[in-house]
Amino acid sequence: MKKILTVLVLLMLSQNTFAANWFELEPNHYIDVDKSSYGYTSRGATFWMKFLNDGGMENIENQKVSYVLTQVEIDCPYKKYRIRSIKAYGTNGRHLGTFDEPGAWQNIYPNSIFDVVREKLCK
Repeated sequence: MKKILTVLVLLMLSQNTFAANWFELEPNHYIDVDKSSYGYTSRGATFWMKFLNDGGMENIENQKVSYVLTQVEIDCPYKKYRIRSIKAYGTNGRHLGTFDEPGAWQNIYPNSIFDVVREKLCK
């Protein structure tokens, strides 16, 4: 399974596009494979993920959340990640809210989605 994910991530990271191009990692979980949206730092990289509401997300201001865009930061040397920003959107595409306070650093576990992405971004 890890080999399949590695090949898929390698293919998506090798594309050269100029707009959001979502690649499904697993049901309802996508990664933006548009390399121009990546941000590189001295210790790692940032990228965007999209999560579709499968019924588990709470309403915001009495409006149903259709999806959230989440900016993720990876710390390459320490093999950690954190959420930098979350933007929620309603079923009509209307922006419902943003949370821009970076979260705590979390470990990246072997063979996880974040581990596969880390291996490709942290070269």
